[in-house]
Amino acid sequence: MDLTGYDAVVVQEGWSSSAAIYSPTGPLGLANIPVPFVYNKVYAMKDGRGFQNGAAGSGGEVEGTLSIKVSSDNQSNPLFNGITFDADSVKLFDSGADDDGGDTRTKGMQYATDVVISADNTLLASGTNDPANATVCINDIPAGSMIGSETLQARMISIPNNTGAINKDMGKNFTQAGITLWRNAIYLAAGLEVPTQPVDIPTAINEVASKAPDVMVYPNPAINYAKVKFNLAQKQAVSLNLYNLMGQKIEIQNKKIMMSGTNEITINTSSLDRGFYIYQLNIGAKSLTGKLSVTK
Repeated sequence: MDLTGYDAVVVQEGWSSSAAIYSPTGPLGLANIPVPFVYNKVYAMKDGRGFQNGAAGSGGEVEGTLSIKVSSDNQSNPLFNGITFDADSVKLFDSGADDDGGDTRTKGMQYATDVVISADNTLLASGTNDPANATVCINDIPAGSMIGSETLQARMISIPNNTGAINKDMGKNFTQAGITLWRNAIYLAAGLEVPTQPVDIPTAINEVASKAPDVMVYPNPAINYAKVKFNLAQKQAVSLNLYNLMGQKIEIQNKKIMMSGTNEITINTSSLDRGFYIYQLNIGAKSLTGKLSVTK
């Protein structure tokens, strides 16, 4: 995976923290990323996963933690531009979720404890219920710093939101502050001037809705199955194709009429090899494509 040429990279939370991609030798190992990045998978910050050589660190989360606390001194940091605080806290999600975006659990925020960081004062915010020894939550760590056993090539901003809370209700579980925080982090990582106003969520949602129906694939990565979930404004003909990265069709689900509202199509992934695939969802005259990861 060649990351050169990108303005910023997001190291997302959707894979297991033991996945090889996060390891010190993996392409998303902390010391291997050559451009500024937003790190979402703080669970990997432990020896034998994102760290090596016995470096201290352990990922954790307190269920029901949906808010962060930010000192008055840090609230002026551009990472928090456009965010309105209630004293020293602000809510990032309307509700918690399980890892698939469902309601069986209340996950929201994560943290990592006892991680040694060579740069001072990088912890800008923590979850409202984080333990006192949490050293990674929302951090801004400069290039050249050592974190655990790894030395950063590029600036790292960490935002440890749970993937299920991010995906719940197709992203609408974010509060205005939560989505504004992510926008600010991407702008900072990419070297752009951070807007001072919050994200206008109704406008953003309307822009997306005007282009295509809402589509979500979960679980992604998948093991035995994946569900393609989408909304239809009216009754329409829908079909789905699945391709490997060589462009070969792996699965075809023939066209059928589906009713308005929320619909799902299940893809059986149990017999597929581990790797990446492309799904093509055909709704009327529109074709929507996306990436599906299969793990074992």
